[in-house]
Amino acid sequence: MRLILHGDLVVLGAILATLASDATAVTLHPLPPSYWRNVLLIELALMFLLTVVCVMAMIVVFGRMRLAAPPRNLTPADGIDDLWTLVRIPVTRFSAILPRAVVEWVKRFNSDWLFARVQWLNPRAYPWRFACILGLLVGVSLTVAQLQEGFPPSLMIGLVVAGIFISAEFAATLVGFAILGGYLGLRPSL
Repeated sequence: MRLILHGDLVVLGAILATLASDATAVTLHPLPPSYWRNVLLIELALMFLLTVVCVMAMIVVFGRMRLAAPPRNLTPADGIDDLWTLVRIPVTRFSAILPRAVVEWVKRFNSDWLFARVQWLNPRAYPWRFACILGLLVGVSLTVAQLQEGFPPSLMIGLVVAGIFISAEFAATLVGFAILGGYLGLRPSL
């Protein structure tokens, strides 16, 4: 439960930071009066209200709980297994109408099975290596996604933009893993 609380706090912090920057932008550079300006301001206010409601709900839910400290040796593999629970529970509940082979496969699946053939990438044994590969993969994916807007004017510009995307995502992943990984239970304690 403590890790769920930590994850919720990080998400709400990111939302509040985004809303604060939006409110600052609207204050420093107000839009001319129009129907759409009013819609945007109302939406911004409603998002602040929704965020405050979420913070209050967290206080109510977690305020009275005694939260045990999580293990200090968690890795991204444990996070993958936790995410797989979101698949395992509905499949188990609907096992009567699903093919038995699918249900059994979903129940047996875990991160160790997933990375059995690529031990050098196993997040349980090599969490930092896994984070590095994940950062590179996100950077390459972002670069490929940008190609939907069309090809760059030259190969050199394309390589520079790809280098910026890949290196920025790689660095952000590693910095985030270093700063928030232990707090979120995604890496062993330093």
